[in-house]
Amino acid sequence: MPPAHPRDYLSVEDYLAGERESEQKYEYVDGKAYAMAGASANHNRIWQHPPQG
Repeated sequence: MPPAHPRDYLSVEDYLAGERESEQKYEYVDGKAYAMAGASANHNRIWQHPPQG
């Protein structure tokens, strides 16, 4: 397999800089960023207020 083109690789620093500025969240895997699906309102409510038990 030919080596990846330099533009095909995203550095960790560039990924983190983009995450700070973006409303969309991405997952970083092996030099590539993948858009994450949005969470439901219930998910966000539970995440912000986890059950006590």
